[in-house]
Amino acid sequence: MKASITGLLITLLMYFHSSAQEMLGICNSNFAGQMGIYMNPSSIALAPYKHEIHALSLDAFADNNYLYLRQNSGVIRRTISGEDIPEDRILDYYDKKNKRGYAGGHLTGPAYIKVNDKYSWGAHIAWRSGNSGTDVPYHLAKFFYEGFSYAPQHNIRYTAGPWRAAAAGWLEIGGTYAKQLSATNENESVWKAGFTGTFNMSSYGIYINSKKIDYIVPASDLLIVNNWDVEYGHTVPNDREEIIREMFKIKGVGARVSIGVTHIKHLNRAAYDCYDAADGLKKYHYRLGFSLMDLGYFKNSTKGTKKLIINNKSAYWPGIDTVQFLSWFYIDTLTSNKFLGKPYGSLAETEFVMFTPAAASVQLDYCLAPRWYLNATVIHPIPFHYKVPRRPAQIAITPRFEKRKFEVSMPVILFEFKNPTIGFAIRKGIFVIGTDRLPFYTGLINSTGFDFFLGLKWQSCGREFNKKKMKKGLCPV
Repeated sequence: MKASITGLLITLLMYFHSSAQEMLGICNSNFAGQMGIYMNPSSIALAPYKHEIHALSLDAFADNNYLYLRQNSGVIRRTISGEDIPEDRILDYYDKKNKRGYAGGHLTGPAYIKVNDKYSWGAHIAWRSGNSGTDVPYHLAKFFYEGFSYAPQHNIRYTAGPWRAAAAGWLEIGGTYAKQLSATNENESVWKAGFTGTFNMSSYGIYINSKKIDYIVPASDLLIVNNWDVEYGHTVPNDREEIIREMFKIKGVGARVSIGVTHIKHLNRAAYDCYDAADGLKKYHYRLGFSLMDLGYFKNSTKGTKKLIINNKSAYWPGIDTVQFLSWFYIDTLTSNKFLGKPYGSLAETEFVMFTPAAASVQLDYCLAPRWYLNATVIHPIPFHYKVPRRPAQIAITPRFEKRKFEVSMPVILFEFKNPTIGFAIRKGIFVIGTDRLPFYTGLINSTGFDFFLGLKWQSCGREFNKKKMKKGLCPV
């Protein structure tokens, strides 16, 4: 693949299919369990179960405003048959708007939750990732997609202000504690609060902070950079062939916290009982929550970790069209030679700190009638540093039909507060499956992203599990 260091980083950040997606179709359910802790840790206090054994959950998500998959591309059919999607089905939005891309995911399990009368606790192990590129100049994105041979952009002097990209993956081992803060009586309003803390082990980290760039491409084999002010860093292996094998090795350590509070108006404890008849009662009038998610960091310091700076330098780069990503060492030394005249001139440090994709959220869950709910959730990123993978902003309105053993929901989402999409999720017994990007699978419209999540978890009320009670509709569920 022909790419400069800029193109290489855009590749990793816009097309890494592994931010943190929210699983909006399940995370606000009263039976979300571990799948709701990421949104608000207080959710497990006063839950309508006593135990959750969480075997596995996973989520994969990507979205951007540059590339899109044409409608009627047969994604499901081609996936089942093992076919690749033809290149002519993937097109780009070539306009004078800055580009952004997000990708993220998690693999969680095993995990366990114990719910007591006054407090609850849980423990989990998960691998998570967050990746983002924001304010990427459209002309840089186009040169990457088409290559430097894209003639319509030749002999045009381009200048661009700040743009950023960051990608991080980490293994976390953590626990959650949530507690009821006020006494519970029939039809009383109560408060509850929760806290999640994790120990993080970094598996990879990449970032780029380009403050300004001024360049021109006179021909496909020549790049002239008049000025570039940039800082970037990475922890991935020097050898391209080792990237996948080295992905899950520890590159650094850190910590993460999430906190949440919830107010429940007119809590009805009878509706939380294990009997099937409890499904016919309203659990509450409404539930209002607030949370700060994923405030954390990790310090990367293992062998191969590099922080590099090119401070207001220029370069005359013939043969740019032949540059290939042979290794990080090759890219680092080649770029340093071109801009600073020596192979290690750009190396500033052999360690750096990165941060987890923090966000703030408000969740309002209104019980319309027994089993019927309407949820409104707002998520806003906290991009307090250029080494933070930016979490996408979202608003979701989610109607939900919820019973102890069955649930279905359909979130309507404004991605980045302006791009509408729709999702669908279903929970049946121990199994959860859903997506926040249903149009990607239907093929009815052009799609700029995809999402898929599933979970396998078992919840119980901790009663005696004899066959007679199970036949009467008691737990397990």
